[in-house]
Amino acid sequence: MINYLKVKNGLFFVNQVIKPEAQKEKLVEVNTHHIFVIDCSGSMSGQISTIRKDLYNKISTILRPNDSVSIIWFSGKNEFGVLLQDYTVNSPIGLNKVKELIDRYLSAQCLTAFKQPLQEAKKVIQEVTKSRPNALHSIFFLTDGCDNCWPTKEIMNAVSDLKDSVNAATIVEYGWYCNRELMSNMAQELGGIHTVSQHFQDMEPYMTKQFSNENKSKRKYVQLEAAPKFDVAFNIIDGDVILYAPNENSEVLLGVDGEVSIFYFTDKEPTGKLLGDADYLSKTYLSGAFKTDDIVKGLYASLFAFSRRSDFNMVSEILKLTGDVNLIKIKANTFGTQKITELEQKIVDAINDENLRYTQGYNPDAEPAEDAYCVLDMIEDLMIDENNFFYPQHEAFGYKRIGSKTVSKAGKISDEDKKKLEDMLNGNNLSGLQDALEDVKSKTTDLKFIYNNELQPCPISDLVWNEKRANLSVQVLYKGYVMLPKNKFNLSEKFDTQIFRNYTIIKDGICHTYRLPVSLSEATFKKLQSQDLLKGETFEKGKIYILDYSEIPVINRKMVDTLSAKEMFENEYELTKLQAANYVFTALKKRLFEGADKKFKETYGEEAAAWLESLGLKDYGFNPPSTVEKQNEEIVVNTLEIKIDKLSSSFTKKDFDSLESKLKVGTSLTPKEALMEPALKEFNNFQDNLKGVDGTKITEDWLYQKSKNFRVTKNKLMTEISKAKFLTIVGKSWFKEFTDRSQNEMTLNIDSKDIKFLVEDKQTTIKL
Repeated sequence: MINYLKVKNGLFFVNQVIKPEAQKEKLVEVNTHHIFVIDCSGSMSGQISTIRKDLYNKISTILRPNDSVSIIWFSGKNEFGVLLQDYTVNSPIGLNKVKELIDRYLSAQCLTAFKQPLQEAKKVIQEVTKSRPNALHSIFFLTDGCDNCWPTKEIMNAVSDLKDSVNAATIVEYGWYCNRELMSNMAQELGGIHTVSQHFQDMEPYMTKQFSNENKSKRKYVQLEAAPKFDVAFNIIDGDVILYAPNENSEVLLGVDGEVSIFYFTDKEPTGKLLGDADYLSKTYLSGAFKTDDIVKGLYASLFAFSRRSDFNMVSEILKLTGDVNLIKIKANTFGTQKITELEQKIVDAINDENLRYTQGYNPDAEPAEDAYCVLDMIEDLMIDENNFFYPQHEAFGYKRIGSKTVSKAGKISDEDKKKLEDMLNGNNLSGLQDALEDVKSKTTDLKFIYNNELQPCPISDLVWNEKRANLSVQVLYKGYVMLPKNKFNLSEKFDTQIFRNYTIIKDGICHTYRLPVSLSEATFKKLQSQDLLKGETFEKGKIYILDYSEIPVINRKMVDTLSAKEMFENEYELTKLQAANYVFTALKKRLFEGADKKFKETYGEEAAAWLESLGLKDYGFNPPSTVEKQNEEIVVNTLEIKIDKLSSSFTKKDFDSLESKLKVGTSLTPKEALMEPALKEFNNFQDNLKGVDGTKITEDWLYQKSKNFRVTKNKLMTEISKAKFLTIVGKSWFKEFTDRSQNEMTLNIDSKDIKFLVEDKQTTIKL
């Protein structure tokens, strides 16, 4: 049976229903062989222990008597293996042995390579089929990265070879750094589920479903009535949208246990029942029939299908056809992997719950706000007022580390101390050995930093944009103390110090958190509330609000449409001038006031200072000796760097010293020195005005104010520059002055000079 809609421009949307009588004979009492292919690359280190535990628990509790399990682990090229093959409840291998194997072999290591474990899955299926020819095979493939070892073509060849051997497939994309296009293509080729899981709890139901699915019939090729346009057909199974890749005969491979509805677009008018055109959606909305209409449900599924194929123009066309105002508005300002995933979830919710369709009514011509308030606007509003504070220690922040784990070196004796103790033993110096042992023991003590305040406010103006990546972070300085071990320097047990902590708010365009505990000025509070944030709250000075911004876009359409290379380059030049001046003022401050505060050596003596340093205590604060646990993994991220001809390298002491020397003799300056010159002249003029008075304190205050002004102005410029970077990285857009991404150079006349700018846009490999 076929129902279809006439969309427009010769395009038709088809709902083809396959009846049970068209199927092969139903199999009875079949068993399913569940194959788990688990990514054990280094970046999985934070999740692998939870996956191990859950996988074992499910094998031991819900594996059905007639079913079996195989587990394949993989990391980099030539690093894969079968740790469990065709295990059944009645297997001679005991559950304790299964747990031992899982714990031993499912551990994070090395890079990521998909091809070989997929090929190994095919071999395992072939071996299992020899002993159980009627078994059905279901594969569960989990990864959090992108293959950095094999070409895409070879990976897809391995998938195609596996296709006819499996009865069901689930491809789990874990986190934000997967190659989504490849994951989607793998799932479509296999005719399986493609799910995106940011957290373990999002993925776990699919692992449960893997064990509990009742696959009662083998898959077969079903003939579609017309050739699908865009090379994709799809259906809805158990609440999930499954994509299929038609072959050259317009056939799709799917399980048809009972009546199955499959959907696709075609440019050839099919035979069947014409339901109507775009007006059909208007009628179903007005009558309320959209809640039960299969073709409407299929159109929502098509939104998901084309989003997974990254065809967002088609998504927009389908949204206009459906006329769902809420989704039209959300889609208009949806940019980046994170927000696209959230939109897809809203689409899936609407597929499975008719009450979530048309929540704001029907209007195919709904005009969304192009300048919708977004995360970048919010951050700018938070940063602009020095009376706004952020509380990273608040329980609502719930920050999770995103970088490599650091491990304390405490307890490890240095080679120098080992030799010292060894020499004393060899020299029979027993009298000094006891003191030396106490000294070594004190050095290897693992000190714990204790905060003075459990809820310390942090100025939001200290937020810092990354120079190349779409990253935003804040560095927080905490006051506190450590408890020193007994020592020969008579230093008190409680030792006051401070520690720096860095929190990433946005990483590579992904909001690492959607909740910020903040206290606000009244002006900022009113601004945020006018943008539908902090609903139901009233202003109280000093009150900590939980700012939830999960419903607003990261960027908006207007930003995309007005993205200007000229403005970005001008801002980058102003920032470079600002950095030149700041380097001068900072160098002068160090020269004039470096000795104003007493240092550890002066306060405690050289030997005690060295001992404190061995514990991680220095003048600037507490930084205990540690090593970074390398994950031996890589991620590929989009980076964007702006280069200014002859001005791209950092300012250095050599530049400053050269500037002072050249000004004395009147020789010509380099471009970098020329940018530093105005700041040095400004300082010298200021000093000339202080002749005859003790200007030490005045100069120190003046330089401090310069540093404060630098931070404020730098943050404003970096916000504008980062907006542009976000638009190119997250919004996948380019500058209005250029026709495409191959154009990336511009010469501007600034300060009566022709200055050449270059924007370098590339995919960069980051080692974890």
